[in-house]
Amino acid sequence: MVNFTPDLWRSGFGYHTQYRRTLQSDDADAEDMAARLEQLCARCELRAGGERAARAYETTARDERDERDDALAACRVCLGVLQPRALRAAAAEVLRLAAAVRHDGRYKLAVHLPLSVALLRDRVFRQTAAAAAATVNPLSVRDALRLSIAPLLRALGRFCPDAPLLVTLKYDARCCASDAAFLPHLERAALPAAKRPRTPVPSITAAQKLLLELSDHEFAVAAQHLFPLPRVEHPVSIAASVASVPVLLAARYTKLSRVLSQTPWNVLRAAGNARVATSVQAAVERALRKHLLYQKATFTAGGREDVDVRMLGGGRPFIVQLHQSAVVPCLISQRLLDHVAAELQHHVVRLHHLRVVDASYVHKMREYEADKQKHYRCVVYTTGILDQQALRKLQLRDLQLMQKTPLRVLHRRTQMTRPKRIARVDVVRLINPHFVVLDVVAQAGTYIKEFVHGDNGRTTPSIASLLHCFVDIVQLDVTDISHTS
Repeated sequence: MVNFTPDLWRSGFGYHTQYRRTLQSDDADAEDMAARLEQLCARCELRAGGERAARAYETTARDERDERDDALAACRVCLGVLQPRALRAAAAEVLRLAAAVRHDGRYKLAVHLPLSVALLRDRVFRQTAAAAAATVNPLSVRDALRLSIAPLLRALGRFCPDAPLLVTLKYDARCCASDAAFLPHLERAALPAAKRPRTPVPSITAAQKLLLELSDHEFAVAAQHLFPLPRVEHPVSIAASVASVPVLLAARYTKLSRVLSQTPWNVLRAAGNARVATSVQAAVERALRKHLLYQKATFTAGGREDVDVRMLGGGRPFIVQLHQSAVVPCLISQRLLDHVAAELQHHVVRLHHLRVVDASYVHKMREYEADKQKHYRCVVYTTGILDQQALRKLQLRDLQLMQKTPLRVLHRRTQMTRPKRIARVDVVRLINPHFVVLDVVAQAGTYIKEFVHGDNGRTTPSIASLLHCFVDIVQLDVTDISHTS
């Protein structure tokens, strides 16, 4: 590790001021910079020298330099992020929040730093240190923070990059006037005149993009306008959160009702918009919430059926993602999930094979959605007489359809013509000369109701066009979902 003296800092500062016109100005600013760098916090001194040993950052917490750090104003480089007061406050808040989450003694850390720390002052600081001592590779604020706070989080467990418990530290700081004044110089260094926006100061997002794209040389040209590092007008504030990584649960559901939607509906009432709670999604989330505490759930199914259509057979696959769960995924037992599914066995919505899955299952379900066939049973009414000749017309194999977007969904779907395939149609039972029960196997995404009645000629051919009479569908069930391959 390199011990940075004021003279060494002056030589590094020359890296940023070599583009100045007068040597006199360089010397004056370098003297001021060296004096101000003596006010760095202890951990910024360590990382400037390239220190990477976790023990060095840990022992600093018991060093007399911490007493000096607490007496100082916020560090001019890290804005107080690495100072003992901020570290203790962040660790105490994390441990308090972690007490409400069941975990396995492993955690991972996400750090969000403000623009002034992560991309402006810290980069100036690290490039200056690297220029002062060629053998030094200064540590970033983010890495130094992880090393510094780990000893204070021993009660939480050990750090692990793939841990199921996510600790998030979000630091926020109002941009200092001097930092804001630097942004136009950044723009002039990064963009040719023809590409510069008309606004005098770029947005934070635009500034981040420019800073990430700048080479060290280009940044050094612009950074001379940020010297000497100004005092901190507004120290950072800290917001901590501790939560399990999203819990992914997969299952299949069957729906035995003809008045139940898959997801909640918003209906217009006299008092305004209201949400109808009765749905497959609501029933699943209600059963899970009784046993697994979480803040929010995201329900994704492999397709959907209409409200008046039952989902039978093996059921429809779905995934529910639980956000900010009070239990990490690896501690959710299969016995508990079986108990959740058993509670719904006498409900109109039933769950099958409920289990914890990983993110790869989402991709598998999307592939399954594109490569599947649906099996239907429907009761059909016709105005014409269903004699033997008509029934023979209904025995279909490998029928190609052209379906325009149905009129009933045209308000929410793009108007287009979709080619679809009917694998087969079988007559199951003739109820009377005007009613018949049919089994239909069709490509995923086929509108079966429109295939039956024709949708005013928007689906061709249709059962109505084959029988040359008015046809309507009375009842429809999904009896199975299978792969084509």
